Amino acid sequence: MTRFVVVAAISLAALLASALWWFGRDEAPAIEMAGLQWFDPPVKLPEEGLHQVSGEAFRWDWPQGWTIAFFGYTHCPDVCPDAMAVLARAQARLGDEAPPHRIVFVSVDPYRDTPEVLREYLAYFDRHFVGVSGSPEALQRLAMVSGAFYDYEDPESGEVIEVPDNAAIEAGYIVNHFGALVLVDRRGRMWGHLYLPIEVDKVVRLIEALP
Repeated sequence: MTRFVVVAAISLAALLASALWWFGRDEAPAIEMAGLQWFDPPVKLPEEGLHQVSGEAFRWDWPQGWTIAFFGYTHCPDVCPDAMAVLARAQARLGDEAPPHRIVFVSVDPYRDTPEVLREYLAYFDRHFVGVSGSPEALQRLAMVSGAFYDYEDPESGEVIEVPDNAAIEAGYIVNHFGALVLVDRRGRMWGHLYLPIEVDKVVRLIEALP
């Protein structure tokens, strides 16, 4: 009788644990659109070595809401300013009624994008946007995990530059980089990407659907 009670208790505990896992498990936001890719399971993003323009360490987990991140660089002639302008217009349209979220611009060009440069750049779009960069090693780790690839290119030869030196900076090297929005939940886990073209209507719909 005792053995039966023990076995029954263990079975019941296992059943309850399974039920709690099923009903409490995380799911991607209930929205689909062209260019939107969800991941299952989500991916925890590394943050060691990342910092905000204020100098404070940056954390992907943000209890207030989701993070919509864009990886780029301030010398970008087209994709980056276009994307940030779209995000700024989406923010203006959403107003104060949007679910809590933050827009983060991650610079993958730490050799030129100092905190001062990043701060001034983002001020053109929206003063609430968060500027983030980090050490080359931290950015490389982040790129590998998030899929936000990038490299540096000599504008004349087209060759890849491993570490831009003063001559490369003076020549105005190009950064080839990922062009999608990276969607991160409150726990710092990447759930998906919204690929180009990034449009105001899409961004508004996406943010309104965030849990």
